[in-house]
Amino acid sequence: MKTALLLLFGLIISSESWAVELSEKQLMYLKQTAASELRQIESQRLSVQSQSVFDHADRVAESTASLTRRASNDKPLLMRHIDQLDDAALREAMLDQWLSKQLQKPANSDQELAVLESLTRETQHVLISHHEMPGHTMPAFNVAQRSRNLLAFRQRQLEARTMADNHESLIAALQAAPESETFYTATLAAESLSHRQKLELITHFHLELISDPFAAQALLALLDRNAPEPNVLSDVITHGDLTSARRAVRTIGTEAHFQPVAEQALARPEIGGLAIQAWLATGGDSDQKLWPLLDDPSLGVDAARALAAHSNRLIETIEAEINSANPTARARMLLALKLRDSQASRSLLEQLLSADWLSQQQRAEVASWL
Repeated sequence: MKTALLLLFGLIISSESWAVELSEKQLMYLKQTAASELRQIESQRLSVQSQSVFDHADRVAESTASLTRRASNDKPLLMRHIDQLDDAALREAMLDQWLSKQLQKPANSDQELAVLESLTRETQHVLISHHEMPGHTMPAFNVAQRSRNLLAFRQRQLEARTMADNHESLIAALQAAPESETFYTATLAAESLSHRQKLELITHFHLELISDPFAAQALLALLDRNAPEPNVLSDVITHGDLTSARRAVRTIGTEAHFQPVAEQALARPEIGGLAIQAWLATGGDSDQKLWPLLDDPSLGVDAARALAAHSNRLIETIEAEINSANPTARARMLLALKLRDSQASRSLLEQLLSADWLSQQQRAEVASWL
């Protein structure tokens, strides 16, 4: 595992500007080698810790002082090992492994932050084929950019903790534009709040919602994504700005107690087909709600699709009602029959070819479906 990978790739490094493009197989081998090295170093670290505990029992005062000085002055063990590597490709892969471990942590120590800062100046050497631009390459690891991104995120977390301690500041930030840095920081701050603090903010913005539709954006940021409150979701869908209303519909689960929320979505046609999907997902009966929607300019086509897929009485309902329906509903009924694509639906379409309400263009279109 410790054989220099550069010998495998047939490279000779003569300057800091070298670069190598790896195949998928070579990249996979490089990552596997880096992961193996990481496991070995972690085993060494645990062994050192165990030995330190043993030494501590024998030489408490002297050993403790020595270990404390060493812990405060040295880089992390993994970084010290990486610094000693002659294999630059493996070094880059090991740094990538280290960054992945830091990203999984809730926070980084000052020592780790110092390492991250040093890595922002790393040169990228290992390249792979660009997945969207044939003939071009892109960095396999991009250690410098990943380090900058993680440092920026840690800084954002620090700002969020400060914001979370200031109620008025947090309320103001949650009223910022959703795509803004301020709003994103506010969402991080909200994650650290207690249940009681979140409820206070939800109550505040819920009261604001009737007069300010954009209060819905703050409400969605505050609601528990795994168990959103149905009454708040319902009001967001009814009174919130359209973007927030659609986002709220996407959070509706499949449980039956969300069905009233889905009904609110059906009552706001501009939400579109998402409302129909939510209604069906919560156990709604397509025959119960969707037939009147065929005439709706926003929901009609989606209603036709849903009826074609789910209606238990598609053929008999269309056969009984299509001649008296208005032109828009008729067109959606024809579409539903086409989408059902069964022997019964094709048979009914064939019968309808002789209907006097069909235009010449419609008759030609229906004939092409058969």
